[in-house]
Amino acid sequence: MKNIILVCLCFAFAKANLSHAQKKVDLDTYAPKNPQPYMLMAPVAHNYVGDVVRVDKIWQSGKVLTSSHYNRDGVLDSISTNDKINEYSFDKYTPSKNEQGLIIEESRSESDGDESKRTYSYYASGLLKTYTKWKRKQVRKGVYRMVEDDTRTYEYDEVGRLIKEDDYVFKYTVEGKKLTIDVMEGDKQSFQYVYDRYGDLISTTSYWTQTPKVTNFTYVRDKKGNVIYNFSDVDQKISDVKKFYYKDGTVSTYPHDDITDGLVIKDNGLYWNGFKNEVSISQGFYEKGKLNGLGWLVDYGTRWEGNFKDGKLNGYGMIQDLSKFETFISGTFKDGLLDGRGMTFENGSPVEAGIYKKGKLIESNDITAALSDETTCKEKETCPDGFQRKKEQGYNTYSYSFFKNGKPIGPSFMTNRSINAHAYSDENGLLLFNGEINKIRVLASYKDNAMNGLGYFSQGKQYKAGVFENNELKKSLIK
Repeated sequence: MKNIILVCLCFAFAKANLSHAQKKVDLDTYAPKNPQPYMLMAPVAHNYVGDVVRVDKIWQSGKVLTSSHYNRDGVLDSISTNDKINEYSFDKYTPSKNEQGLIIEESRSESDGDESKRTYSYYASGLLKTYTKWKRKQVRKGVYRMVEDDTRTYEYDEVGRLIKEDDYVFKYTVEGKKLTIDVMEGDKQSFQYVYDRYGDLISTTSYWTQTPKVTNFTYVRDKKGNVIYNFSDVDQKISDVKKFYYKDGTVSTYPHDDITDGLVIKDNGLYWNGFKNEVSISQGFYEKGKLNGLGWLVDYGTRWEGNFKDGKLNGYGMIQDLSKFETFISGTFKDGLLDGRGMTFENGSPVEAGIYKKGKLIESNDITAALSDETTCKEKETCPDGFQRKKEQGYNTYSYSFFKNGKPIGPSFMTNRSINAHAYSDENGLLLFNGEINKIRVLASYKDNAMNGLGYFSQGKQYKAGVFENNELKKSLIK
């Protein structure tokens, strides 16, 4: 989790035709359409560039769909999600290989009794000859067996490129720095694919419609040369967004354009504003195109939330790793780095707490008491000084806080495994609350136990945002 603090613009980016990290391919032998064993979960080495240890698949405005983990040999170990660690594994996956190490059968059994199976045969050259998909069929009550469902046959030219798949014929043409593959079905053309000298697919044409549909693609890579997303000129959308983690500790980041182009309100004044695209979503108090005040940003697998100044966390804030379950840092920030009291949680449990300076822990608190049921403060009990866990009102509800003279001071985190809330307090009481109260979403500054200052709350589709005095909205900043 510590590397969340360090996730900065580590890499420069370039579109496909500008990147010097890419290697050119031999277009006369390049075979992008050659089939491979089908199962995506086959534990085989990745084809990415560099020493990749993890790849996050990003979806729905910056959230993480899955994380693929690779061992020291670059072979896929497991696939996990943020709420279920190692949800996917290979315990029930069985690949069989021939003497050449080629997969000839893949099978997988599920907890509900369902099974999947695929078998493969090869030419002497090692190229795939046939692929057969099997399905589970009931032969009598309670008795099932696997039967053939679909078989495909492949043929190749003298340099090993696919030229026939069942009724489809593939024709290759190299002109200058481009490879064109025309896919024919009899005398009718079905598709056309065009690749550049780096092996990237730069356009497709579908002939299934009355007017051929052409789609052009551009690619963005990190400094290592791996594609972090591609852009389609037809949909005007990016897709296949990935985030790469490397053995040397670096992480690919997303090269944002000026986000002010996407803000709902173009006015430079202070308003509740926001934007949304394929890798990011944000809401908060924006001024001059940057978060200035309370707000949040979900971006490329990470969530920033709290008080911002010129687009960086300043004051209370929280940074969450969306690829893992309840994994975050929370505390006092200065220019985007922890600077003051802070705590680090991984998978729902504290792993570090203390005083930070410029993102580094300089004074550690003992977190032992917060990890044991025996030392958890009771609901109406006064907690001793230090970092403690306290039982709160409500079933299975606990809070984690720094205590001084019996009162929480600095960041706090409360959870009951269904609703989480963050707060920040000083010796005079609550200063900021970020969470849910009676099914009302609240992100607001507090003084004397009431909303005072900038704040936001919503219930369903109704919301208010602006300047509050004693829980009353005095000035709306919604335009």
